[in-house]
Amino acid sequence: MNFLCIIAARMTSSRFPGKCMKEICGIPMTEWVLRAANKSLYIDKAVIGITNEYENAPIKNYFKSEDVEEIECKSEDVLTRFYHIACKYKPKKIVRITSDCPLLYFYPDIIDTTIASHIVKQNDYTWNRGHLGICSGLDVEVFTFDTLIKTYDEATGSDREHICPYMRDHNRFKFGEVVFYDVFNQKWSVDTLEDFEKIQDMFNFLRRK
Repeated sequence: MNFLCIIAARMTSSRFPGKCMKEICGIPMTEWVLRAANKSLYIDKAVIGITNEYENAPIKNYFKSEDVEEIECKSEDVLTRFYHIACKYKPKKIVRITSDCPLLYFYPDIIDTTIASHIVKQNDYTWNRGHLGICSGLDVEVFTFDTLIKTYDEATGSDREHICPYMRDHNRFKFGEVVFYDVFNQKWSVDTLEDFEKIQDMFNFLRRK
């Protein structure tokens, strides 16, 4: 397998509990993200990564078993979740998309542009945000399996929750940014009810186009 996409999801968001299963146009937000990943021309398999905590039962019960990987670890230890899922599939590279980025469904080319840049530049880690990157809510990260293993072995504290800052902040990894001249110029990730309502309006607009 070349590219495995892992979409980390949990029901216990501190600012907006249960947000990943909130429905937009009748479909849970995480489902929209999964559909976005499945539109990619590069991704071989996309899965939703959850912990085995009982709060995540609504996610597990909604999706098909082949679309969900359940890992025994703390919800804050996202790195362990990614590591064990990747070890099961053994991909050459991992694509990370978060479950609060549903607008990617309408712009899957953003996913593929980031992956293509990673391939061409032969990076260890590639990100489409940064000084000239895309806005929050359309972010995509790509890294090699070997980079994930090294990060898993070495990262501590908050780096185990957020994973990728460790890859960006260590010169041992070849880090690349994808330049997007951002026409959106807004925050499109979902962290609050207000964000969610804005995304609902955007979905209604884009589906009418």
